[in-house]
Amino acid sequence: MELTREKALAIGAVVAVVAALLVWQFGPLLKMFSIYSYAKKVPIQFGYDEAQDYWILSSVVNEQERFRMVLDADSEETLGADEKAVAQSEVGILLIPQKPYSRTNLDPYHISYRIDIVQWKRLPAFDVNDAGWLTTAKYNIGVWKNGEELNSKNIEVDYQKQRVIEIETPEGPITVNNLGILPQGVEVPSGDLIIVVDPYGENHIFNKADVVQWIDTWNDWRSLHTGELWTTSNEKGWIPNDVQLTHVSEVAYEGEFDSLRLVYSGIAFAGTIAVYIPDSLADTIIVQLFKPVPEIVSVSPSPLPAIDEGKSVDFSVTVKNVGTEGTVDISCSSDAYSFTPLTATTRNMQVDETFTFKFRAYALNVFSDRDTIINIFVQGRGDTDTYNLEGRILNVEGYTPPIPDEVPPPEDGDEGGMPGWVLWLTIGCIVAVVMVAVVVYAAKKR
Repeated sequence: MELTREKALAIGAVVAVVAALLVWQFGPLLKMFSIYSYAKKVPIQFGYDEAQDYWILSSVVNEQERFRMVLDADSEETLGADEKAVAQSEVGILLIPQKPYSRTNLDPYHISYRIDIVQWKRLPAFDVNDAGWLTTAKYNIGVWKNGEELNSKNIEVDYQKQRVIEIETPEGPITVNNLGILPQGVEVPSGDLIIVVDPYGENHIFNKADVVQWIDTWNDWRSLHTGELWTTSNEKGWIPNDVQLTHVSEVAYEGEFDSLRLVYSGIAFAGTIAVYIPDSLADTIIVQLFKPVPEIVSVSPSPLPAIDEGKSVDFSVTVKNVGTEGTVDISCSSDAYSFTPLTATTRNMQVDETFTFKFRAYALNVFSDRDTIINIFVQGRGDTDTYNLEGRILNVEGYTPPIPDEVPPPEDGDEGGMPGWVLWLTIGCIVAVVMVAVVVYAAKKR
């Protein structure tokens, strides 16, 4: 099939529309995964300051690449004996280290060399202030909540600047303390150094003593010979070696050689970071400990089926603890039933735990069919709940249900003297003794 210009434009338009839809639909998700989720999650220690209402995250880091400190959702901290703070949202701090740099001032350095027997020329050189080096760390810091970025900020921190940074969010500022995590392995050039500019526009960092020796050698030689400083010195090997710079990726000169800046790469940043997160940003709640709140979820069967007096029926009560962990008690009461629990009536219930208590109800005596109510009561330290279970007891003519555990009354005529079976046993023993005596006596007569 031949691809005409019109068809190519149509295909391109369709592809553009699809791409735009994908970016609109999945752009935030792709951003989250590429920037935040793929950053290394460093171990942290955390706590909650009840007086100031913020979470404190701290971490000892030693990182080259981006990393994040995260207060996870459901993080909790016990407050006193019976409370705890619980963070309901995830809050993360994304730190992206950028290339640090060191800077110092430059001053003109006066040293001259011979250009012939009688003429001298100043060497373009600048003295490096070796006592003025100041290393600056650079970062981008972003605040993320539940996978979405709230704000970010580029900062630079050096030894002389305040190391407490605030980043505003719609739910209060986050404070990053002691962010002067310093680049490890940064080695500013040491010694007495000068910058020398060669005729080709190249800048060299030399040890000052080497330059002085080089120029003295040249001046002595030039008083007897002809030549050009850089060409001849290069041929004779008099030009000093440049100072070796560690981890330096860029050397920059600011102004008219007013200052020297060295930019580093491949540097790890190490130190301790403390982050202060307002409790509102983490959607923090204060939970009362050991205060279960029982709720009766269901009772089965409800209502109870009608039963004859003296009969029994089983029922169950399902209870859910919507409070914190603790002990839950259940009881049943009624003037028409007696009860036997089939499960324990006291239980330690966890948060959101559901448990089914079971009972057996015995119908007591009624003089006519009767509608009944069983009062079910559950309680915990945090709250109580009740349920009225309806039922019906049917009267049975001429029948009186036994009272559980009642000792039967004495029989008529027995007023509490010797029991009948003891009397008959005594008479039997006397008869036996008399018969034995008669037999023995008769045997002696023979």
